[in-house]
Amino acid sequence: MPHNNYINTLFFGEEIFSNSCPIKFTCIGGQVYYVKIAQSQTDFDDLIYEGVAVHLAHLFEIPVPPYAIINILPSSYNLSDINSPMNKSFIQENPIAFGSLDVKNHDILGPQNDTIYDKRDFNRFLNPLDFLKIGIFDFHLTNTDRSYLNYNIIFDVNFPKGKRKFLAIDHVAIFGGSMLKNKFTPHCSNNLVGNILNCPFGETIIGYLKQDHGASILTSVIESYFSKVQNIPNIIKAYFETIPAEWRYNEDLPDRIIAYLINDERNVYLQSELRNLLKTSN
Repeated sequence: MPHNNYINTLFFGEEIFSNSCPIKFTCIGGQVYYVKIAQSQTDFDDLIYEGVAVHLAHLFEIPVPPYAIINILPSSYNLSDINSPMNKSFIQENPIAFGSLDVKNHDILGPQNDTIYDKRDFNRFLNPLDFLKIGIFDFHLTNTDRSYLNYNIIFDVNFPKGKRKFLAIDHVAIFGGSMLKNKFTPHCSNNLVGNILNCPFGETIIGYLKQDHGASILTSVIESYFSKVQNIPNIIKAYFETIPAEWRYNEDLPDRIIAYLINDERNVYLQSELRNLLKTSN
């Protein structure tokens, strides 16, 4: 990707305490991005995974914030503002970073607001089916970071009458996360333990979806999701053509991602497990 397609940072906002410690930067044009820096001189897979997830989320019609490739200018921050040792070590060496657009006035899904008290409360969600798709997406991509303990979901609350929309964020730990880097294959084990569909909040959403649409809606969403898997090779190949030259990766990574996600045997197993969890029939 040519450098003139990168978005330059203007000034530092704050560093967010989390596993990947993104930094909020205001960029050219006034937009604010959560910016993630590669925390190694040789391993850029975390940033690549983020981009893979966004492009696949678009394929599966899962709402995610827009992203951009960010060029962190030295003039936009003081090193003394940065507390994370890894960010401090690599921000100068790896200025070409991944940025997720800040959704203004968003809320974060967590223990403080993950109880649905009644149908009226449920009806505040504009896209409950997307919550179901996020859970399927995580199972398919083996996202080890999202769970009921760490939803990595935000609400876009820029709607009248208290309505809110789910958006999925933070996909650095797909394909089994750091433990399976350069190791994941279609034969790696996978289960729904900790999946957001397998917790009280997810179970409540599923219950109301069945109440409103019948149990067949769950089967329809699963089938619709996996019918799009055939498009993954083109999506992945096109995405890797846009990756910055600075983000180095093993030559076989695109093919391994494709093989992992389109494997028939694996996908049959995933669908069976999802049907069992959601108590649907074939």
